[in-house]
Amino acid sequence: MSEIDKEFLRQKISQAEKYLEELKSFLKLSDLEISGDLKNRYALERVFLLLVEEMIDINNHLLKSFDISVSDLRSSFGLLGEQGILDKEFAAKISPLTGVRNILVHQYEKINLELFLKNLRNNLGDFEKYFSSVINFLSK
Repeated sequence: MSEIDKEFLRQKISQAEKYLEELKSFLKLSDLEISGDLKNRYALERVFLLLVEEMIDINNHLLKSFDISVSDLRSSFGLLGEQGILDKEFAAKISPLTGVRNILVHQYEKINLELFLKNLRNNLGDFEKYFSSVINFLSK
């Protein structure tokens, strides 16, 4: 096991929490205010992408400290579950974030905006749970 750079991870978490606050402010808008204004939609999607990228960076740094290589972005959450950093069921629940990220980045398919917004609103607490799980691990 190699050294964990706790300061690096704290900075990543801090930045991700800022993105989460921005995401929350966008989600106060109605679906129509988001879908009807491309600036709002693109900004919301961009903030979501930045938030997920921070989480992926955190995952990769933690897994590297365990000398675990990641074959794909999605598996990084499950691997954190196997290491006891995240609850395994929770890791399985949030791992699809990487798939949504890929759809937005690579435009594999058109995203169902209504479903995307509904899932974000219904699962915002998952981001905070992720951060608290990582912070809890770092404090051990």
